[in-house]
Amino acid sequence: AAASSFLVAACVCSVMRVVSSKYRLFDKPNERSLHSKPVSRLGGIGVVLGTLGPCGFAAYFDSERVGFSALHTWFAGAGVLAALGLADDLKSLSAGLRFLIQIGSAIAFTIAVGLPTQNPIVGGVSIALPAPLAIILWSVWIVGVINIYNFMDGMDGLAAIQATLAGFAV
Repeated sequence: AAASSFLVAACVCSVMRVVSSKYRLFDKPNERSLHSKPVSRLGGIGVVLGTLGPCGFAAYFDSERVGFSALHTWFAGAGVLAALGLADDLKSLSAGLRFLIQIGSAIAFTIAVGLPTQNPIVGGVSIALPAPLAIILWSVWIVGVINIYNFMDGMDGLAAIQATLAGFAV
């Protein structure tokens, strides 16, 4: 799954770079950018297909352990965020709109998955949280991670390296 994920992502990202150039879809540097020259957009399509395709295929065959309804929820949440990223690549969306959609998606995902109210802290210590507080904290965490990756995305592959390392850690 890891090798096929890499190959799919690399191939699709290469194609999307050509498409981005053909249709002049570039992210131009601004005051918040980490790049000094325009960079191609649409690379997220390769990342999404490289992740969801092979990993979804592998998870499908392990759906009894993963739980098929939980699997659908994960893919639905990822699909919403992927669509948001694509919409932003094609027509720059305001930060406020993106943030609202991220918050809504995180809350919906957290409620749908039923994240635990018994939450591990460190070294086997955990803390019990009331369900509403757990939903809020997990949603804040999800939105935070989304935006950390969005920020790293402009650092020439740092997000990809971080995601790869996180994947191997799991």
